[in-house]
Amino acid sequence: MFGLARVAAAILVRVGALFLFIAILMAPAAAGVTITGATPSTFSGPGQTITFHFRIDQENAIINSVALTMNHPLGAVSCSPALPIQPFETTNCTATYVTQLSNSFDIVQYGTYDLTTNGGPRGGNVAGQVTVTYVPPGVPSLSSISPTSGPVTGGTSVTITGVNLGDVTDVTIGGIALIGTTVVNATTITGTTPANTAGSKDVKVTALTGSSTLAGGFTYLTPTITLSPTSLPPATAGNAYSQSVIATGGTAPYSFTVSAGALPPGVSLTGGGTLAGTPTTAGVYNFTVTATDANGFIGARAYALSISAPAITLAPSTLANGTGGIAYAQGLSATGGTAPYSFALTAGTLPTGVTLAADGSLSGTPTTAGSFNFTVTATDANGFTGARAYALSISAPTITLAPSTLPAAVAGSAYAEDISAAGGTAPYGFALSAGALPPGMSLSASGSLTGTPTTAGSFNFTVTATDANGFTGVHAYALSIAAPTITLAPSTLPGGTGGIAYAQGLSATGGTAPYGFALTAGTLPAGLTLTADGSLTGTPTAAGSFNFTVTATDANGFTGARAYALSIGAPAITLAPSTLPGGTGGVAYAQGMSATGGTAPYGFALTAGTLPAGLTLAADGSLTGTPSEAGSFAVTIEAADALGFTGSTSYMLVIDAPVPVASDRTVEILAGTTGRASLTDGATGSPFTGAAIVSHPPAAAGAASIEGSGGNYDLVFAATETASGAVAVTYTLSNVWGVSAPATITFSVMVRPDPSEDPEVIGLLTAQVDSARRLAAAQIGNFNGRLERLHNESDRRAASIDLRIGLQREDASKPLAYAGEEGGVDARASGFPLGNPGAPAGNRGGAAGDSRIAFWAGGFVNFGSREDGALDLDQTLVGVSAGLDWRFSPKFVGGIGIGYGRDAVDVGDNGTESEAQAFSAAVYGSYQPTAGVFLDGLLGFSRLEFDSHRFVTDTGGFAEGGRDGHQVFGSLSAGYEHRRGGLLLSPYTRFQAAWSRLDAFTETGSGPYNLAFGDQDAEMVAGVLGLRVEYHVPTDWGTLVPRARLEYTHDFAGSSLASIGYADLSGGLPYALEIDPISRDYLSLQAGFDAELGADWQLGLDYRLSLGLDGDGHSHAVGLKIGANF
Repeated sequence: MFGLARVAAAILVRVGALFLFIAILMAPAAAGVTITGATPSTFSGPGQTITFHFRIDQENAIINSVALTMNHPLGAVSCSPALPIQPFETTNCTATYVTQLSNSFDIVQYGTYDLTTNGGPRGGNVAGQVTVTYVPPGVPSLSSISPTSGPVTGGTSVTITGVNLGDVTDVTIGGIALIGTTVVNATTITGTTPANTAGSKDVKVTALTGSSTLAGGFTYLTPTITLSPTSLPPATAGNAYSQSVIATGGTAPYSFTVSAGALPPGVSLTGGGTLAGTPTTAGVYNFTVTATDANGFIGARAYALSISAPAITLAPSTLANGTGGIAYAQGLSATGGTAPYSFALTAGTLPTGVTLAADGSLSGTPTTAGSFNFTVTATDANGFTGARAYALSISAPTITLAPSTLPAAVAGSAYAEDISAAGGTAPYGFALSAGALPPGMSLSASGSLTGTPTTAGSFNFTVTATDANGFTGVHAYALSIAAPTITLAPSTLPGGTGGIAYAQGLSATGGTAPYGFALTAGTLPAGLTLTADGSLTGTPTAAGSFNFTVTATDANGFTGARAYALSIGAPAITLAPSTLPGGTGGVAYAQGMSATGGTAPYGFALTAGTLPAGLTLAADGSLTGTPSEAGSFAVTIEAADALGFTGSTSYMLVIDAPVPVASDRTVEILAGTTGRASLTDGATGSPFTGAAIVSHPPAAAGAASIEGSGGNYDLVFAATETASGAVAVTYTLSNVWGVSAPATITFSVMVRPDPSEDPEVIGLLTAQVDSARRLAAAQIGNFNGRLERLHNESDRRAASIDLRIGLQREDASKPLAYAGEEGGVDARASGFPLGNPGAPAGNRGGAAGDSRIAFWAGGFVNFGSREDGALDLDQTLVGVSAGLDWRFSPKFVGGIGIGYGRDAVDVGDNGTESEAQAFSAAVYGSYQPTAGVFLDGLLGFSRLEFDSHRFVTDTGGFAEGGRDGHQVFGSLSAGYEHRRGGLLLSPYTRFQAAWSRLDAFTETGSGPYNLAFGDQDAEMVAGVLGLRVEYHVPTDWGTLVPRARLEYTHDFAGSSLASIGYADLSGGLPYALEIDPISRDYLSLQAGFDAELGADWQLGLDYRLSLGLDGDGHSHAVGLKIGANF
């Protein structure tokens, strides 16, 4: 610890050959500096942090900067905490140095080093000492390495042990750096051996303090390469051979070669060690295979490969038997050798007709039977042979006749049946070898049994078949000859109808034509006859069921009979038409009736029901007349034919009333809206059952549809937004009696007017913009009135509340300005400021003594009107404000306040109204740099709410709306107040501004005439030059204050642009309306007086005249003020 009597301007710290220069800049000079020596005090090597602490003692001073430098190029110094440094702390700042590698040689022993400070502004030097203890690091020493050996390829993980290894920077084995060296601690190092040559290598570590070597500590070993398998499996000549030779113990990849001997012919060794091929000779082959690894190390193994001759085997082992006269084919094959094989008969004899081909095909057709023995030898491609003895048996063929039985025959009917043979060699010959054929039949040599048997019975005989080689086969047959069965057709007769011609032919089968037919039992229906040729014809005259039998006799006298039942039914007489067409009351009706199915002529008669009045049915079927009533009439009409047969049909005859008559009409609608026209109003023919559109309007004009039920129907037309003019839609009406002729509804589509040209819309938007500006101007006026009160402390402290009532009339096409509307009449002179301006402080009621805080409140109500040549605007403006202010110093007073405003405007004479409210908050202040001179400032924010009630010119109704908004307002004033006695003379200038954003909104309550309004901005920016004059006259009842104010105002604000559109249209807001800007320049003259009645009440009266300097109108305002102190 070192105490310094004077301010240390610089500190030089030496640690060995290392110097730290610490410069301390202070204002004013320090009373003393205390240094705390290095921490830690022991130097242990590079990367160590050495810290010096110092404290500066000085009364009422802050250390602005401390500069830390050093003369060693490798040094790094920092200081904490960040400046400025407060005095009287235990440790004000810490200077830190991080040591480097070369510092190890700068300090060589323990010692005490000087610390010197150079004097500051008061002069003088103070020297001190700091002690640094240095412990030199030890020299590394190796003791072991584990493991002690590894392959020459490297990659062995080793652990090296010893002492003082913490600062080792380099480790080598055999002069090559250890891979992935990691100094675990002062006694252990790990890593991976690099590749090296075989033999013992030194292990060496190196540090800044020295090195250590472990001689021959690690040995690199050469690999032993071994080949496998130890012996090779034998091979067979002519068979594919493959065997892999594998090497281990070296470094892959390996290459393989035959280094001695020779491989068998047809076998080779690949470089990858695969021994493969097809040996072509037999024997034992000796050779040596050598493997070389990736590092050139080799290993070899001697092999003996045995190649044996193949065992050739013929297949099949036995031959299939053959049959004489039947083609024989058998293929012989060989295995065990090398294809191709050749085959030869080496012993015995083949059957006659059979041969052996060289490819082993044994084929042919044996012509003799017996057992044949022979030997076949196969020779492969390499000359190896194999033989097999065979015994081939050839048997005689079995000849079989077909069919096994003959189908029965019928006497008198042609018979033909072919007998065939199988099992021998074609062609075959057939002959009757026993028995006799039926009379009329014969057997041909080809086997055809044909003819027409003439007698019945069973006939037995034997047929023999002989093939081309003389082999035979026999078969015994029994042929049955039956008498014929004569059958009549059809099996049943179709029914007939009385009075209708009948014809049906009968036929017979099963015998020998021609046939004769005769009625052998029963009676035919009256009017029918049966001829000998089987024709049953005639016209039955009576109905009923008739049973009879017909017999047929063939040419050979054989007969067959069939019993029949013939049904004769009454005819089905059908009337036409099947339904009667409807009629219409009062319209002539004629419909002829006809009948079919009976025998003409027919007679017609009404057998049930009643015809409509006016209609009659004649005997010839004519239904005629003029119906005199409507409705549905159920009747039955009967027709009788010439034979007395009858038929009837029931009818429902409907007589309709007249069809409906639709009417044309014209309907007016707006573009983009939907119109509806009743189709049944004015139409005749009710009740109606439906309506339909005949022709639709163009898609560009709109879409039409029909709605309704229960007899009432409307045509609905949705016009497009772009539609205009006449759009015609053709329709029909229907009722239970029919459909009307087409009629037309014409929709006259009118385009909605441009809302930006509607005086009511213009007036409403103008009123809303005016209200936003007036509400901002009201708060600016109220707070500026309070700011004028702040210029006089007694006025400021007088707590009061004021109420002002004003009446204003303006004759101008657009408002003159807003900068002068705050409060209607002189708001600044008589409105919100508390107390009476200019009056002696002792006369002010409610003074708050020497309190720094003052409260105030005030408000006004203005009634005004403006005529702009289009619509008159009548408005009522209410504005109140309140706040509190605080005197921060003799020259500055600041405060905060809140405000509320309401502005109601009647637009024109049709009922359009706009009501606006503002909720405000503001900060304000007045600065007086010298007596009489003031600089006033104000900044505030308001939230706006609007409600509108707009007269819709086109409908006479009203549209309702509501929108929100917000505004920012403010002002900046400067001027001078000259006070002498009761006189106040104050010239001033003021800049005031307000920016308002009116949010978008959409009206309701007026259907298609509802409007949508977009966001709208309105600005008020004005510059004012003014002169204020007051004179205070004391009286017996109080104080009378005549006053006047003259102002010139220039407004910078431009117009406000509103976007408008119809709420139900999708085209956005296509219309724009620019609200006329306020008058740019005007002059305002105001005069009035305040009367203070006692200590608590005030009464004021004002008149103001404003003139537009560009000749654009003028305005008058009269105001009354009532105030009270509290």
